[in-house]
Amino acid sequence: MRVSIRTKLLILLMGIGLAPVAIYAWFDVSAARRLGADLAEQARWSLDEAAREKLLLSVQDAAEDFRRRHLLLETQVKLQARQVERALASPAPIGTQVWVPNGAGEPAFLSPSARHGGVAVSFDRVATALGTDASMAAVGALPRLQRVAPSLRGLHDDGIEGTLWHHVVLRNGARAIFPGRAGALSSDVANLPWYRATLGGQAITSSRSVDPATGLPTLIVATQILQGDNATVVGATAIEVSLPQALEAVAGGTKPERALLVSAGPSFLRIVAERSGARTHASGLILPSDAVPELKELVADVRDGRPAIRRMMFDGEDSLVASDAIGVFDIHLVYAVPYRDVAAAAEAAQASVADRLSGQRVAVLWGLLGLAAALVGVALAVSRAVTRPVGQLASSARQLAAGDFSARTSLRSGDELQELGELFNGMVPRLRESIRMRESLGLAMEVQRDLLPQRPPDVPGFDIAGLSIYCDETGGDYYDFLRLPQYGPGEVAVVVGDVAGHGIPAALLMTTARALLRSQSPECGNLAQVMGYVNRHLVEDSRAGRFMTMFLALLDSQRREVHWVSAGHDPAIIYEPEEGGFRDMPGVDIPLGVDAEWRYHELFHSGWSDGTVLVIGTDGIWETRNSAGEMFGKDAIRSLIRANAGLAAADLARVITDALAEFREGRGQRDDVTLVVVKST
Repeated sequence: MRVSIRTKLLILLMGIGLAPVAIYAWFDVSAARRLGADLAEQARWSLDEAAREKLLLSVQDAAEDFRRRHLLLETQVKLQARQVERALASPAPIGTQVWVPNGAGEPAFLSPSARHGGVAVSFDRVATALGTDASMAAVGALPRLQRVAPSLRGLHDDGIEGTLWHHVVLRNGARAIFPGRAGALSSDVANLPWYRATLGGQAITSSRSVDPATGLPTLIVATQILQGDNATVVGATAIEVSLPQALEAVAGGTKPERALLVSAGPSFLRIVAERSGARTHASGLILPSDAVPELKELVADVRDGRPAIRRMMFDGEDSLVASDAIGVFDIHLVYAVPYRDVAAAAEAAQASVADRLSGQRVAVLWGLLGLAAALVGVALAVSRAVTRPVGQLASSARQLAAGDFSARTSLRSGDELQELGELFNGMVPRLRESIRMRESLGLAMEVQRDLLPQRPPDVPGFDIAGLSIYCDETGGDYYDFLRLPQYGPGEVAVVVGDVAGHGIPAALLMTTARALLRSQSPECGNLAQVMGYVNRHLVEDSRAGRFMTMFLALLDSQRREVHWVSAGHDPAIIYEPEEGGFRDMPGVDIPLGVDAEWRYHELFHSGWSDGTVLVIGTDGIWETRNSAGEMFGKDAIRSLIRANAGLAAADLARVITDALAEFREGRGQRDDVTLVVVKST
């Protein structure tokens, strides 16, 4: 039978100082009572604060999840556009059956779909229609659009939760929708907001609507359909997602009493979609702020897009309400929990603390009376029994501290010290393995950083600097400078890449991309071919879901021109000191590792002046957050460039990284930061 070390020490202390402890305990009863009340109140306050923090973190995580899904939806609609472009550019199919619903009833191949609210659809066919002013080209486009059904089926199955419809609208009057549904499709598409915005010059748009087939509020992400070598805009294509189903996807795993997607008016909130308990549905309910003063503050939080949590009357009930902006048009996420749930847990904790302290006081008094007859000799014997195993354990710990991993203990005290000795014996091998693992990670970090350029290249006409700061031992960010035999003395290729994720997997994918880029760059004729080669091999060699963005630019100081290809990377920034203005270097292509058949496009700019600054970075720079959750942003980057354009490239890079460190306010770095600065001289 084990006797706890706490009991042994208690016997020793009671035997030596019984009288003074008894007197102190007598006078301490009232103080203990006051302490109990203070601790109970502190427990109540702590539980309240913990509930607020947990709810706010939950709504922020859900909002971030919604933003990631929106980015994925933008990538999917780009892939959809490419599928439609290939179908339109293919030879006219022979014998393809075109389905044009005429509202005369449901064909036999349609079946109800739960995702579409019971609407009968076909996942094997595209429903098509012609506008009133459709041309002969529109008639010829219909069978081509019918052939894109398998590709749209794949995008539909792999799309984000709540995907309803895939739209295709051409300027020539042809229109298609997948999954196909009965009933005539409207031919009046010129007034569709997403269609007008997309054809009006925006490469990709996001808008909100109400689906006429299901009656659900929806999110529509659209992009242009291009044809020909001059990339003529011939139409638009879109993916339409149910907002209630999207809300269920991001909030279904959490447990708030209510989760809502809302939009803010001048003095009210409109509920777009709501999840209450296990049910998610479209709402449209309007909550006016005139009747509830606290609701005005919530409306202000939503309109300003800042994360916030408040205790307030919400829809007639005392609640904790947390909100955060999603960042997609004017939709915001709100979580509401009845405050009675928080109060019940706090009151239970308060009662538990009071009961425990009351019981403890009684136990101390009875213990003092019971130990009055104990002998000092027993206390001394117990003291020796306690100190002997402690000394043995300390000796083994000193042996381990000296680097001897053979250190072990053989305690047989029958108490927690024996258990501690057993834990010590089991800890030593794991500690040795942990040290080996850290040494291996250190070697991996050293190897990866050796792959980065040790110094910038010496190129006439350019002042160049680059750096990478990883948030873990290894990372997925990458930059490089290529001086190939076919380049002239004033030419240099600059590469910046960003692998999704961190750690060893991201570092391995980055290393693979670097090897592919360096092995193929001397062979390919232009930058687009180089990027295509790297993309094909990454798709073949990496598993699904692993991808990276890359910005590849070739700079020529003599011709004063730059060619570049962007594989889903954020645009580079050009600053012209003479004009005092900025210019972005965007791209039109998707990240590497997504589609092996993707054809990348090389872009061009010329005519810069002396002192022009080019900055290429990864999203770890402008997405750095401070303690308030605010992002650093690209406007701050531009301000730093404008204010320090006269510095050397390396000094300007240090100014930017120092500003990021100051902005984080001592918080740890959450993402890799990579930056390349090129200044013309």
